[in-house]
Amino acid sequence: LGLGMPTVDLRAEFWGMSRLGDALRYELEVGRLGRSSVDLTIAVSCGEERRFAVSYAQVLVRFATGRAEPWPDLWRSRIEERIA
Repeated sequence: LGLGMPTVDLRAEFWGMSRLGDALRYELEVGRLGRSSVDLTIAVSCGEERRFAVSYAQVLVRFATGRAEPWPDLWRSRIEERIA
């Protein structure tokens, strides 16, 4: 396909320490969906305790041109199913 999804923005927040052996739960949330970009958040918890979250934006890019590419219809519909 010749497409990639570089991360163009990345932020992290930490609330608690995790240790080796902790059973961590990862939840993916899809935020805003643009013409060629998507905002995502991964929230990590252990039991009821929030540990950290990472929010980031990715853009769909065509390798040959280095330019943003609109989401193919199938991809867009699959992402839209996950929007919070």
